[in-house]
Amino acid sequence: MSSGIAFAMSVGLLGTSAWLISMASLQPPVLVLEVAIVSVRFFGLSRGFFRYFGRIQEHRSVLALQTNLRRKLYESFEEKLPAEFFGIQRGTLLNTMVADTETVLDLWIRVASPWLTSVISGVAGIGIIYYLLPFAGVVLGAIFVITVTVMPWISYRLSDNESKSDIQSTLAISLVSAFDALPESILFNRTELIKAKIQGFQHQLNSVEERSSTGAGFGDAIIQVVTGLSVISGLYLASRGYYSHHLAGINVAVISLLPLAIFDGMTGLPLSFAQLANLLQSARRVETHLNRDENIEIESSTFYAATGSLELIEFLPKHLRGKLAPLNLTVEPGESLLITGKSGIGKSSLVHALVGLAPYDGKISFNGESLPYLSPELATVGLQDGHLFQSSIRENLRIAREGISDREIEQMLEVVEMAELIHSLPEGLDTHIGPYGHNFSGGERQRLKLARTLLRHSPLFILDEPYEYLDLLQAKRIAKRISTILITKTVIVISHIDLGIEARTLRLND
Repeated sequence: MSSGIAFAMSVGLLGTSAWLISMASLQPPVLVLEVAIVSVRFFGLSRGFFRYFGRIQEHRSVLALQTNLRRKLYESFEEKLPAEFFGIQRGTLLNTMVADTETVLDLWIRVASPWLTSVISGVAGIGIIYYLLPFAGVVLGAIFVITVTVMPWISYRLSDNESKSDIQSTLAISLVSAFDALPESILFNRTELIKAKIQGFQHQLNSVEERSSTGAGFGDAIIQVVTGLSVISGLYLASRGYYSHHLAGINVAVISLLPLAIFDGMTGLPLSFAQLANLLQSARRVETHLNRDENIEIESSTFYAATGSLELIEFLPKHLRGKLAPLNLTVEPGESLLITGKSGIGKSSLVHALVGLAPYDGKISFNGESLPYLSPELATVGLQDGHLFQSSIRENLRIAREGISDREIEQMLEVVEMAELIHSLPEGLDTHIGPYGHNFSGGERQRLKLARTLLRHSPLFILDEPYEYLDLLQAKRIAKRISTILITKTVIVISHIDLGIEARTLRLND
């Protein structure tokens, strides 16, 4: 709004300046010019004030809107089930949070606000011209209306900019993937191929930018032609009005020069509308992430019994359709189910679907209650690719349960045969894990993650390849201890080795 007022002040400044110069050429008494002189000062100072004030207000509003939009996106991400992110590539959400949120705000800053500003200044200028010479106001008003509507549409259509947002998103994903795989790319001499792929996306982006610039340039050309045409038309109509005694001579300059101010507000519109398709694409992507399936909900405060039976009815991860038959099975309290099968058959995918990390078909039921997924209050899950944080051993294990004691930690370390090693370290449980601390072997890290999983309290335990990196004898020893600890629980173990424990076996076949 402030920008519109500033442009309206520009119209007033140019109009009063033209009148003042014309009137001054007649050498009237100074008192006759006093009002015009004061008006010129008023419009000049007001234009500067409202431009500066408008910039401050726009930046403040944009920062507030951007903060609010990103906060809502974070809240939306927090409320979504993990399965709702299934299939989203790395870099997509980052691109949405950074690039798309900034681009969406340009809908107001670069498109809506400049267009409204040009309309305000145009209405003010045309109003003055119509007051002085109605016929000239109608003609110049018609030119203005056609320009302010047709020119943005032409710039939009010529830009061919609908794919820009998608290319930017793909480029961001490719860059993130390239950095993730940088060591392997160097070792396998794939860096040039990756660079060529990224450069290909950059060339596509440059091509889209060129087409966008073409549309914006054509729109700018239209404005320049229309501005010149309006000045000439204003001069012609003002001259006719003067010779027909419908217009005072001092107002000829006013009508002739006002189009310069009227069309000055349109100079940024071609580029803005050339980017409109890209802005709308980003807006649609942000809107997609803000929406969620309200039919999928689970109460985090739901009370569960200390143990219970798990039932799966026609259960199958969606991406395994045609590869596996749907599962129909029940695991009773105190029973262990061992799921085996060849590598890649989909064992881990079953776990991901059970805990809401992947979409599925069918039904999950615990103690007769239908659930959308197994919540953390219900199921303790040890994922195959679980993570150890760059912190102390104690802090990594305390993640399992709030208020856990060192005695409980040490007891569980005994179960997984890690107590002796931890005690031999100078800092014991305070030993830091990670690049700047103690680097455990793959088997040692696996046992630490297993200890953390077992420190949880829940009626259901799901262990995905818990004995990976361990030798067979050690795996069997630890597996028997864990079977004793979890004897009253409902347990699902996924493993490709024979653990020598009492468990019902389910072998997955193609």
